[in-house]
Amino acid sequence: MRILFLILSGAVSGMAYAAYDYPIIIYLSLIPFFYIIFDRVQQSSAVKMYGYGFAFFYPYYLAVFHWFVYQYPLDFLGFSKLQSVGYIFLAWFGVSLLMTVLFSFVPVCLYLTVRLIGKRNMLCPLLASCFFCIFEWLNSKTFMAVPWARLALTQQNNIFALQTASILGSFFVSFTIAAFAAFAAYALLIHKTDLRCALICGLCASVTVTGNSAVGMVLYNLDTTGQDGDVITVSALQGNIPSGDKWQDNSSYKALSTYVDMIYNESKLYNTDVFVIPETAIPVTLDYYLSYTDTLKKAAKDTESVILVGAFDVDDEGRSYNSIFVFTADGELHERVYNKQHLVPFGEFLPFRSVLEKILPMLSDINALGEDIERGEESVVFNTESGNIGSLICFDSIFELLAAESVSNGAELLAISTNDSWFLDSAAIYEHNGHAILRAIETRRCVIRAANTGLSSAIDPQGQVYASLAPLLTGAVTTQVLLRNDITFFVAHPNLFIGLCIAFCVITPCAYKGIPLFKKLKSKYASAQKI
Repeated sequence: MRILFLILSGAVSGMAYAAYDYPIIIYLSLIPFFYIIFDRVQQSSAVKMYGYGFAFFYPYYLAVFHWFVYQYPLDFLGFSKLQSVGYIFLAWFGVSLLMTVLFSFVPVCLYLTVRLIGKRNMLCPLLASCFFCIFEWLNSKTFMAVPWARLALTQQNNIFALQTASILGSFFVSFTIAAFAAFAAYALLIHKTDLRCALICGLCASVTVTGNSAVGMVLYNLDTTGQDGDVITVSALQGNIPSGDKWQDNSSYKALSTYVDMIYNESKLYNTDVFVIPETAIPVTLDYYLSYTDTLKKAAKDTESVILVGAFDVDDEGRSYNSIFVFTADGELHERVYNKQHLVPFGEFLPFRSVLEKILPMLSDINALGEDIERGEESVVFNTESGNIGSLICFDSIFELLAAESVSNGAELLAISTNDSWFLDSAAIYEHNGHAILRAIETRRCVIRAANTGLSSAIDPQGQVYASLAPLLTGAVTTQVLLRNDITFFVAHPNLFIGLCIAFCVITPCAYKGIPLFKKLKSKYASAQKI
């Protein structure tokens, strides 16, 4: 029965990401998970605790990544229908499994800590919440990182709950969600044996949520720093070119023509200062297509605007990059190029290629370029006539440190170019945009997001989406944005909260072991002094 409850708790918690219009779901759906973990933490073994974690996190991630099925069919990669089904299920179940293998250690860490402490007590909810956040953080540190499902993402429409991310980051928001559920679960577990402790835990659960929202409301209303900055007009262009058409013969020229026409049309209507064009919107190595470069230079000069365009770049050793090129208002190509730093595993590169190609040869074709993309090594801030623009590409936007680094380096505006066409109008589109909301709040920067087939959006520094274009439509999001140069506490100290979580989880068992030992040694020393 425990396993069944864990499976149901995991599945509902995973579905909470798609049901972001109902932010309360995740607060409630995590309670059974924590209840069972707390109930068994003293009676079970490390292996059983790992099993409990697996029973929760596998359905959790299967529910989170359900939108993998929207990739079907992958005929533009040359896959048959059977191969497409095979790849999609391999990606869906495989990525979910990778995440589960890591996160199943959350209950194990709690179990080991409780053993060091000696018994289960009121610190368990805090420890469990800290471990949950630590593993969210660890999930962003591997070369195959897919830190998509952070608890904070479920609150993208609960704007006050997110505001504390400007101080301690989105991990703190995740912590408040986990802490509410953990304290509530512990209160339910012990209410018959220790009513006083249960009431305290219930109070802690309530204060965690209401306190975070109250502070968030204050931060939201008092955020006036940088409001006197320059205001510019930006356009996020959504060409709505499906993945199946993007890689066809002569598609690059058609895409170029589509976006250049949109640039001229929007410029006539709004006198746009900055145009943001999606990830690999021009699917060629731009250095090899001088006529394309000349066309974009002319468009920038004619419209007196800055143009950020996604294409491929290549270095002197022939390695390919997913990049953003910038054309300045005087019709020149900016000297700097931004190369995507976090690549999508099994999409832009094949992990363990030499092994997997032998086992599943079809995986060698998963990248439309036919080769692995190289990852960029640094953030780039483009100094332009219209301000300092920090660029992120697609998957980059789910990593909070990249946006923080860009702002720390002087970015006054964050521009995200992405291609979510694989996922049509599924939950993945809206969840990905939700990560952009988190980046806006953490950095207190306007975010302009251009997506190939949507969702394109403009997000203010408080995380409000104030202009957007729905998926699978052709058009532009044109609006005014505020340039800011202030630095949030989170940007200045991006790892502080995780450091505090780690310190708490280390110091707590040490204190429980160390204090009795210290008293024992002190007693022995006092006895020796008397002798």
